[in-house]
Amino acid sequence: MTLRLSTATSNLMDELARREDFLDLVFHCVDGHAYCHRFVISAHSKFISRLLLEEQSKVDDVARISLPGVSAKHMRVVLDFFYTGTLLANERDRDNVSALFDLLLTDFR
Repeated sequence: MTLRLSTATSNLMDELARREDFLDLVFHCVDGHAYCHRFVISAHSKFISRLLLEEQSKVDDVARISLPGVSAKHMRVVLDFFYTGTLLANERDRDNVSALFDLLLTDFR
């Protein structure tokens, strides 16, 4: 399965994803960690944005979110999509990645 966003946005976000400057959010997964920038995940996920706002962590702090039952590998696939606009998931991981998208893109009120 492959999806692609616009090229200009994709190039900029791809560069940002390769750099580790200013990483300020860590997802604690069942088998490891996945790091990202709050503004990137918040731009895509109202659910995570609300969690971060409720936590009201300082901008210079690293926020931590536990995702029990979620694989770090699957979280990285989703984060890579948010950064690059390209979703690369093999057939074996498709259902888990899809479920993670469903969670992250849900607008809990």
